[in-house]
Parts: sequence; structure tokens; C-alpha cells
Amino acid sequence: MGHFPFSTSLADDQIPLEWWTVLKLAPQAETFAILAIKLFSVVSTSMADERTSSVQY
Repeated sequence: MGHFPFSTSLADDQIPLEWWTVLKLAPQAETFAILAIKLFSVVSTSMADERTSSVQY
């Protein structure tokens, strides 16, 4: 299933953000966990400006 720390499973009452936060404490996974937290914290519907997706004719 993989090597520690990636061999640890997500607990039933744990959300992915908590799992990655715990993984951040492991020296073998610190950088990857920080990147994952940043990547998965982005809201998929967020935009800097609504006009970015607007089409003007």
C-alpha cells in the first residue's frame, strides 16, 4: 500500500485536510503535504473577477 507516512489511511471521522495536516508533521512528507493543502484549499468556483468568464458580444 505504500511506505510511511503515505501508508496511513484516512480515519472514518477525519476530513482530508486533517489528514494532510497530520502528514505535514512527518519530515518525509512535509513538502508534499504543504503543496497538497494549498492545492486542495482552492475553491473550484472562485474567480478574481466575474468578467473573466463573461462573453461580450
